[in-house]
Amino acid sequence: MPRSPALRHLSGACLLLAFASAAFADDFPYHAAPAEVREQLNALPPPQASVSPQSDAVLFIQELRYPPIAEIAQPMQRLAGIRIDELTNGLHLGPLSPSFISYALKRLPDGRDVPLQLPPHARLGAPGWSPDGSKIAFTNSTSRGIELWIADAASGRTRRIAGVRINGVTFGPEDHAVAWLGDNRTLLVRTVPSNRGPRPEAPKIPTGPAVQESLGNSGPAPTYEDLLASPQDEALFDYYATSQLAYVDAATNAVTVLGEPRIYTLIDPSPDQRHLLVRWLHRPYSYQLPAVDFPEIVEIWDRRGQPEYRLADLPLAGQVPLAGVRTGPRGYGWNPAHPATLVWAEALDGGNPKLQIAHRDRLLTAAAPFLAPPLEVFKVENRFRGWSFCRMAGRSWRITSG
Repeated sequence: MPRSPALRHLSGACLLLAFASAAFADDFPYHAAPAEVREQLNALPPPQASVSPQSDAVLFIQELRYPPIAEIAQPMQRLAGIRIDELTNGLHLGPLSPSFISYALKRLPDGRDVPLQLPPHARLGAPGWSPDGSKIAFTNSTSRGIELWIADAASGRTRRIAGVRINGVTFGPEDHAVAWLGDNRTLLVRTVPSNRGPRPEAPKIPTGPAVQESLGNSGPAPTYEDLLASPQDEALFDYYATSQLAYVDAATNAVTVLGEPRIYTLIDPSPDQRHLLVRWLHRPYSYQLPAVDFPEIVEIWDRRGQPEYRLADLPLAGQVPLAGVRTGPRGYGWNPAHPATLVWAEALDGGNPKLQIAHRDRLLTAAAPFLAPPLEVFKVENRFRGWSFCRMAGRSWRITSG
């Protein structure tokens, strides 16, 4: 059927408009603001300061204020509430993955500068002082992964630990991929497993439906972004988040593997360096909750990676009341005044803030060799938020609740 002249003119106009839109996009790429505006926007923020444990040196850390478009556009995976950079196997931007472009080391109290030999085009992570302040461990993100570097605080010389690729997928502010031990030469790090193979690809033909199973109980349904949505997402989460623990000798560069590859979310040595507080996630995962709510196991290991004490085996946190907390141990950490004494909190109200009860939480402790039952220290009227140990007139606790 022949088209009317009006339709012919309209189709020609649409075709002309399509070509004009393409030309318009080619003629207008990203444009820079005027020089006076750029000068204000690109002004470096004040550097952060990291003081050595002996207070005899300070490291000034310059953060990158605005990452370039090329870095923002790097491929990433949105999995279980976190965004993972595919090139580095670390977090994609965000507050948990600050990017520093320079370090400046000064000795105290004379203020003498110690030049540091940093890698070119550095994208540095947060530094970590050895306990005696003689060395600084830091990471450098490249297109091939996250490198581990060691700096000598006296001379400023730095070196990369060859063969170590850090897994930078972390799950909270207390979660660190690199930590010093008390001997000032050993680092405990989370690495990308050397034998993990290629990234899993989605099957061309689905092997089955994406199934979600209800626990049969009512519960709150808050919304989150970047959650898992398919078995392929689960496989990718396992691929990127699984790490291998290892000891790295900063003097010889020797690497010693520790434990099995898992999705570790906390590695914390005891004050006497003879025990490790270890936490990891495991299946089944959820398509409605982020990774921090996945089932987790918390254990105490010896230095060889052998389990000594299981603190918690927590199920999926799918029934936590709104504004409530998970039942079971939480807020755990080492008491710094003892060689190996663990402290943690537990809810007395089922984690439900609506329940009227005299005390919402209690604090417990357990000491090495972790054979005796946990000891209740005291109860708190309001919800426990955190604790710190203070030396005042002897040994004192400071509890934060609300």
